[in-house]
Amino acid sequence: MLSVLFVCTGNTCRSVMAEYIARKRILGNVKFESAGFKPQSPAYAENAILALSNLGIDASGHIPSSVYERDLSSYDRIIALDKSVGRELKEVAPHFKLEIWKIRDPWSDNFEEYSKCALTVMREVLRLRNKLIG
Repeated sequence: MLSVLFVCTGNTCRSVMAEYIARKRILGNVKFESAGFKPQSPAYAENAILALSNLGIDASGHIPSSVYERDLSSYDRIIALDKSVGRELKEVAPHFKLEIWKIRDPWSDNFEEYSKCALTVMREVLRLRNKLIG
């Protein structure tokens, strides 16, 4: 089974969106998970969970987790959701080949930003699907 880890800062927005969208849109023998460098309380994920819900995806059970609690060597692919997260990952795991996406953090009170972010993540996940499936 192929395994993919999505990483962002708090594991409440972008990496959560990527994990759950990938689970929904990429079928097959692939395991998707997410983590963050500074996991936040699940309450901070409310807008991200709502944006996913509007796409027909239930992520309400998500509990933010730390990248430091993961065995990074167990993943076939590690995807940083922006350059700064990619830099942090290279410090933690310099020998892993990382993929870096350019997803702006929607962190705000503006729900529309989360909806836009979810659509951007969806486009990247569909590109990933094409890479994985061929």
